[in-house]
Amino acid sequence: MSDDRHFRPQPASGPECAAVRDDLGAWALDALDADERSSVDQHVSRCMGCRAEADRWLAVSSALPLALAPVAPSADGRDQLMHRIADDQMRSVTPAVPLTDTNNPANTSTLPIPPSNRRRFAWSQALVAPLIIALIAMTAWSFDLQDQVNSAAESDSLIPAAVDNTMLPAGVQTFGMSSESSNGRFLANPESSNALVVAWGLDPAMDHEVWCVDERGSEWMVARLDVSQSGDVVQPLLFDQPISGYTEIYVKIKDDGSEHMMEMDETPMITPPAEDSRT
Repeated sequence: MSDDRHFRPQPASGPECAAVRDDLGAWALDALDADERSSVDQHVSRCMGCRAEADRWLAVSSALPLALAPVAPSADGRDQLMHRIADDQMRSVTPAVPLTDTNNPANTSTLPIPPSNRRRFAWSQALVAPLIIALIAMTAWSFDLQDQVNSAAESDSLIPAAVDNTMLPAGVQTFGMSSESSNGRFLANPESSNALVVAWGLDPAMDHEVWCVDERGSEWMVARLDVSQSGDVVQPLLFDQPISGYTEIYVKIKDDGSEHMMEMDETPMITPPAEDSRT
């Protein structure tokens, strides 16, 4: 039988060669749904002509990443990604609760009233993870957190010194955080309410809470960290106001009634005013 049948639609009960070949580009890019892919797989397994064409499509698709030179992302692109992490992945809203004096109920009326727009978010890990991966890749944080955990010599520095800070989204700074057994980085623009915490060496059996202290001295819990079984966490945070309005941000670590802190190595939250250039 002539192979011409592969180039002319023929009446058939199953997928025809012409129709299958129309789908081979999407098939090679893994862009078909499960049923369509199954039909193409079955057809190319028994049709040598379409199998050869499928192999050519696979060769082309595998070479696509090599066709373009690496290009640094634009500042707008980086900023939009940060905004998407903070704004698009929020799904539930609950009011934050300030510290209360449980030993003296009479003082309850003097405690600050939680702002009406204070929000604590339950992040959807399935949605956040791809954005975090993209953020890490585009800002040159392509390193293995677990390797940092296993290497005591390197565990005090998550972001390599060689990283060019110009790759960070506009205005974003990195601040060190540490405790006796854990380390991390807090990434934020002090004029924004969005932040990203990256930490390792944490004990997944303990509770880890991000807290902040405002200019009035009131303490607020921002979020609970979702620490992996390996002791790592990469999690976006959303504060109630620009981060420069807080005097302190720390991670409170709880275990069977005892508490200790993972504090910042410095307190650079408030951006210093520009020097007066007048003579």
